[in-house]
Amino acid sequence: MDSTKASAPSTGFTRFKARFQPQHTKPRYVTKQRAKIMDQDSKMEASDKKQEESEKWRKQSEERVG
Repeated sequence: MDSTKASAPSTGFTRFKARFQPQHTKPRYVTKQRAKIMDQDSKMEASDKKQEESEKWRKQSEERVG
């Protein structure tokens, strides 16, 4: 077998791959649906942060009492 031919990438496949890959990783504009999702994400993050803080306070109070 010819090792140089096996290791060289196919130019046809490379062109095909480049044609069908997404050009943009981020949306160019924010849609109403995306804005709602972002709002929900921020609310969930705030809720998670509050829950972590309350858990931290609970553990600290248990250490003081126990």
